[in-house]
Amino acid sequence: MSCCGSASKAAGDMVFVDCSGKKIMIVDRATGGMRDAGIFVAALRVSNFIYAEASWT
Repeated sequence: MSCCGSASKAAGDMVFVDCSGKKIMIVDRATGGMRDAGIFVAALRVSNFIYAEASWT
């Protein structure tokens, strides 16, 4: 019997999602003004692929 093992994990079976509570300031190219933006982040469990996006709030 092995003391260490790993559970089988299927690719794409789980994703971790979070939104930042704090806002960041980004320059709006259309107006040149500063705008608040929120950050959204998602990570796939098996591949550790990360996606992040800022969106206007």
